[in-house]
Amino acid sequence: MFDIGWSELLVLGVIALIFVGPKELPGLLRTIGRYAGVLKRQASEFRSHFDQALKEAELDQLKNDLTGFKSEMEGAARDAMRAAEKQAESAGRAVHETETKSVSKPSTPGTPIDEPDPFDGPDITDEDGLPIEKTVEKPAVKPETAAKPAKPVDTTGKTAGSDDSAPLPVKSGAAQP
Repeated sequence: MFDIGWSELLVLGVIALIFVGPKELPGLLRTIGRYAGVLKRQASEFRSHFDQALKEAELDQLKNDLTGFKSEMEGAARDAMRAAEKQAESAGRAVHETETKSVSKPSTPGTPIDEPDPFDGPDITDEDGLPIEKTVEKPAVKPETAAKPAKPVDTTGKTAGSDDSAPLPVKSGAAQP
């Protein structure tokens, strides 16, 4: 509050001693001390009330800021939701239009319904406008996997060119001739 140095305090003490006198100086100093204490308490109480009001104002400002931020975010979310709904709706319309085009094409008189429209589908021409012919390559057959011709079978059950003296294999459990 007051910034009084030792020299100023000494000057005030001498003046008080001259005007009040030495008998009443201790009572005067006690009274001044009491009033100084009362002033300090009131100052601290005022400061605490002021700080509390300042905190409440800051909290109210913070609350208002948060409320504004919340409303901005809700608005942005609503706008994003509307944009997404519009995009979904336009995509749904595009899919529906594509389905109706591919499912039900209006037929013109004299044109068979089963015949596809030659202008629908991908462009199969080169840069000169000539049609591109698709060539289908046959897979190469490896010699190991190629089928080997079977030897002709005789009605006797023997393979042609086989040795007649060799006995035929017999299944187990079967009767031998």
